[in-house]
Amino acid sequence: MTSTIPVGTRVFYYRADGVVLYGTVQSVSLTEGTRLLNIRADDGKVVTLPLDAVTRV
Repeated sequence: MTSTIPVGTRVFYYRADGVVLYGTVQSVSLTEGTRLLNIRADDGKVVTLPLDAVTRV
């Protein structure tokens, strides 16, 4: 299994249109074998993404 990213870690991810967004991991969960990160983006929105979709800053 892939390692996890701790709560409080700064990450970036790509939006569907290719824009890079930055945020901070708020929580981590495991659902049906997939590690999910709840991220508060810098614009204040909260998104949930699989671990493999984000990169540490």
